Amino acid sequence: MSATNEIFVIDRLKELMKVKGFQVAPAELEGCLLSHPDVLDCCIVGIPDDCSGELPLAYVVLTPDAEKRAIYGLEAAYQIKRSISKHVADRKVSYKQLKGGVEIVREIPCGACCVTKQKSCTPNKEDVELGYE
Repeated sequence: MSATNEIFVIDRLKELMKVKGFQVAPAELEGCLLSHPDVLDCCIVGIPDDCSGELPLAYVVLTPDAEKRAIYGLEAAYQIKRSISKHVADRKVSYKQLKGGVEIVREIPCGACCVTKQKSCTPNKEDVELGYE
């Protein structure tokens, strides 16, 4: 946690999450999300759930066009979130659906050692100086 009470996720502790006893690969869901026309970038995390073990939660960065539409109000943002959830629901079995929800964010923080974005990220100056390249 930073001095400004921000939390930065730099890597996954594990590559799979357990949902109702089934293994779910976040990368598989991220690939599905990236095929949605309103999604520019995304990250899937598992959130704890008493009944299911973990639930997939999607953090998504919208395309510039979708971001403009979402600015017009909560209803427009809600419609985009529903569209994204439906996109995954139409393509994946029930336990892989985004039951943890969809959160719209401005950017997905990415360090040089971030597994999910490894190919698209370049090390910043601080990472190189610290030997995380």
